[in-house]
Amino acid sequence: MFIFLTSAKNFRTNRWIGSPTLNRLGVYGARKRLADWCAQARRIFIGWGLPAQRKQALDTQGYVMLPHFLSQADFDQVRQELCAAALPFIEMCQSPALTHRANLDSHTCAGRYPALGRLIAHPELLRSLRYAAGCSGTPIAALQIIRSDGAAQGHDPQTDWHSDTFHSLAKAWLFLHDVGAQQGPFAYATGSHRPGAIHQQFNHAQSMSAASSANMMHSSGSFRTDEAGLQAMGYQDLFLAAVPGNTLVIADTSGFHRRTPSPAPTLRIEVYFTLRRNPFFAGLVPSVLSLPLVRSRWAGWAYRYYEYALAKGKHDWVPRGIRKLQDDERSLLRTPR
Repeated sequence: MFIFLTSAKNFRTNRWIGSPTLNRLGVYGARKRLADWCAQARRIFIGWGLPAQRKQALDTQGYVMLPHFLSQADFDQVRQELCAAALPFIEMCQSPALTHRANLDSHTCAGRYPALGRLIAHPELLRSLRYAAGCSGTPIAALQIIRSDGAAQGHDPQTDWHSDTFHSLAKAWLFLHDVGAQQGPFAYATGSHRPGAIHQQFNHAQSMSAASSANMMHSSGSFRTDEAGLQAMGYQDLFLAAVPGNTLVIADTSGFHRRTPSPAPTLRIEVYFTLRRNPFFAGLVPSVLSLPLVRSRWAGWAYRYYEYALAKGKHDWVPRGIRKLQDDERSLLRTPR
């Protein structure tokens, strides 16, 4: 039964998490309430030194937008370094979207990419990310390139309104170029990280049926809904991150969010961060990525893990080797602001 005090969320593969009987009795709701209480208690300490306005935005909206996050000189240097960088990429295909990531740690950046190294260790960014996640720890950082071909076959599950899991976690994006409303921007249902009564009823109903859902993402614990469902839950304000380059957006993605669909081919480049830990014990044990022997070299070890996983037949993230940015990617980063 210790499984209930972990971050496990898959209703389909875990008979305890997915038990309709237990969830009818309120186990899912109890886990969520306890996880929220733990995160709020940790935020009392994590929030020291953060501007009150930023904490209020994360508390009430579930996201915060910080324009002009870096100085213009640092932002330009980050883009220049990435235009020249050769990095090991992994790839995920969720047709019509193709996501490329190059994980970044201090060893990867040391000496070669100093501005990028300063960005992934930026104290203000890390404090804000930890506050949104409701836990301390070292986040995953990566260069992320998302291509989407609106004419291609398939359904990108990231374009569905969804909640990542039952507990607070944080994701952040520093957009490296202007992102328009038709370029697949991140969208967020304001306030949906703090469920009201109707949202709680939705969660309770889904917890009893998710294990048998035909939607694999939904049954894995990442609940899906649509705009009518959002409206029914009272989420009228939908934030769209159509923003200028050098804007940082941080969000608690336990709230409903998505990648906005676009009918035309799109390309988006950003530095991506995520922080997700055990929601119940994160304040009692250090994060794995914070350990002295891990925090500076985890990116290389992660890449070797993906190579091993591919050899074992797992194809979620596929290692694609070391490469530089393609011509259209470099052109996007070199576009004058």
